[in-house]
Formats: sequence, C-alpha cells, structure tokens
Amino acid sequence: MPKAKISLVLDTSILISALKSRDEAKSPAWLILNCLKSDLLQNHVSDDILDEMKFTLTLIALKYESKLGHSIHKRAHDIFKIIKTHSKKVTPKVDFSKEKTIKEKLKDEDDLKFLEILYTVKAKFLITRNTKHFGNFVIERDKKTGKARLKQHYFYVLTDSQFKKYLQTNYPKETEKCRKRRKRKS
Repeated sequence: MPKAKISLVLDTSILISALKSRDEAKSPAWLILNCLKSDLLQNHVSDDILDEMKFTLTLIALKYESKLGHSIHKRAHDIFKIIKTHSKKVTPKVDFSKEKTIKEKLKDEDDLKFLEILYTVKAKFLITRNTKHFGNFVIERDKKTGKARLKQHYFYVLTDSQFKKYLQTNYPKETEKCRKRRKRKS
C-alpha cells in the first residue's frame, strides 16, 4: 500500500464509462471505482461535482432504460453511491471563472469545477475521457494526456485506461486486490 492514498479527481466521463460498460471485469473505470472502495485512491469532489455526476448518471440511465431495462438505474445509483461514500468533499479555495486564460484553454466552463478542486487539494491526477478540453493543460506539445500544469501546480491528465496501466505498474499487488474485489462483487 502506498504511504498515502493516491490523490485524484475523477471527471464525470469516467462514471459514464462505468455505467455503459458491458463487462465490469474488463472496465478500467470499474477498476478505479473498486480501488476507491479499497482505499488505494482518494477522490475529491465538491457539491457542484456531485450534482453534475448525479444528474448525468440519472439522465443516461433514462436514455438507456429501453435497451437495458431498470437494471441501468440500479447501476447508476450504485456508481453514485461509491463516489459519494468514498470521496472527500472539498470546498474550492479558488474561482477560475474569472481567469480568462484558464477558461480559454478549457473551452467548457462547466468543467472549471474539476480544475478548482484539483488545484485546491493539489491532486496528482485528473482522470478523464474528456481529453479534448482537459488535455489543453498538458505540457508536451500535441499531446492530450500526460504531465500537465495549472498555474504552479503540476499534475497528470490520464484516461481511465492509462491510469489503470499506471496502477498495475506502480501498485501491482494493490491493483490485483481491487480487481479481485470486483470479481467477488459480481
């Protein structure tokens, strides 16, 4: 186990991936959720982030209900419960809505709340499938994932698949426990 939990901010796109996943055992998003439950990871949220996550999961569950039945609602509820139970709620100490350069880089003001929490807690990772916007903070030219910078804070923008590889490489035993936990629950 690492000395401290791995500090991160999960974007809503990761929860959408978990919700739409056909095979939880192979889903990087579900591995991350299970690592949250096993205390390897420390996700950070705000009230605004929780509101967005709950709204989005509910909306997508309604959209897919005709194809997948009512089980999609239970899955959406379970995902949100994991986030709410295993995340640390934080009040942002910064307001990037007045920061023109940050807003221009991000292109979607609705995503400022994720950067505000990331910056407030100095999280090491932002895990997202939305690299189109968050990838604009990556330092390496023409890359949408990797080492990123927000003001004087350095962090990594990674997809769920990339983060899964990071965990497997750096924390193989802990990641295996997360994977086994998922199998037992299924």
